Amino acid sequence: VFGGTDPVTGRPGYRNAFAVAFNKAKNLGAWAKVGAAPLTEACLNSEKARHEAGVDGDPLVAMLRNMQLHNDTCCLLLRRRGYSADLLSAKLDEREAQTNEVTEPNTKERVEALAKATTHGERFHVTGGSHCTSDDMFKSEMDNRRRGCSRRFEE
Repeated sequence: VFGGTDPVTGRPGYRNAFAVAFNKAKNLGAWAKVGAAPLTEACLNSEKARHEAGVDGDPLVAMLRNMQLHNDTCCLLLRRRGYSADLLSAKLDEREAQTNEVTEPNTKERVEALAKATTHGERFHVTGGSHCTSDDMFKSEMDNRRRGCSRRFEE
């Protein structure tokens, strides 16, 4: 592992695996790939990042469950050989995907709630984080404009 001569066989010529795997160029390359240096957070753009694991039939869920099985097996093997595998153990948190929408899309209630919302946080709460380009957003903006015009005519 650390290079040099094998103490059991006496065979020389082994390279230092740590020096090869963890040299400066490889570390910088790995950090750039995940967005750690420079700080771009590129790993969050991956399809595998923060995926809701709970929908059967999703190929990524099957892959995550397979990874969990391999992790459990490897940690069990390490424990049986006397190692503490607690730091290497990972647990897949399976739960149903949740929506935080207060209203249903494409309903009058949502359009009215969006029209009353004055901050981005209120709009986020009403839509559960839906895009600002949804039809409901446009309809609510038109309702606000119509109300503004009707107030001007009443005065």
